[in-house]
Amino acid sequence: MFRWEIAVATACSAIGVHPFNQPDVELAKQLARKVMTAAAAPAQAGAEASPRPFAPASTPREAAHELASLAAAPGPGRACHPGRYVCLQAYVAPRPEVSDLLQAICCDVRARTGLAAGFGYGPRFLHSTGQLHKGGPATGLFVQLVDAARPDKPVPEAPYSFGDLIGAQALGDRQALAGLGRTVIAADLGGDTPGGLRIFREHLASAW
Repeated sequence: MFRWEIAVATACSAIGVHPFNQPDVELAKQLARKVMTAAAAPAQAGAEASPRPFAPASTPREAAHELASLAAAPGPGRACHPGRYVCLQAYVAPRPEVSDLLQAICCDVRARTGLAAGFGYGPRFLHSTGQLHKGGPATGLFVQLVDAARPDKPVPEAPYSFGDLIGAQALGDRQALAGLGRTVIAADLGGDTPGGLRIFREHLASAW
């Protein structure tokens, strides 16, 4: 454990990340609480609330074409951009089929662009690589993938569900990243997570 603590602190020093701080993590939390409060206002006023108030507006197809454009491979004679990377932020339930699809998309990105690519499941990555995303160099291209939680469960003694909470965390982090000048693409996968990821991957391939 001590060896890894030293290794992490050394690596953070090399890439310019404070190893004993949580850069902008609290900002994302504050923004998530703010959007949760705004979403609860219509219900408190007796109005009908949106069924998915935190869902991204873009479809998998639209997000794939945007990613293909922003992460276009360098042409002949052009140097690859140093430090650039693509991160898939999957605010979906972890399972083998989904992990395989996310890994396949990362492999497609690396093969086509030469950029480093990886994925993490949200919201748990916010306290690990999420600190690099907001506190490290502004070289990341972030793709948020949000689905409709099925089956969703209500949070006990609260006027919202776990799906609402995860959606608000995704939106809060999206706002935090954008506020720091990071490039964020967000796609709504709907109720069929594997199907939405396949559509994303197919359109990403066709866009290139």
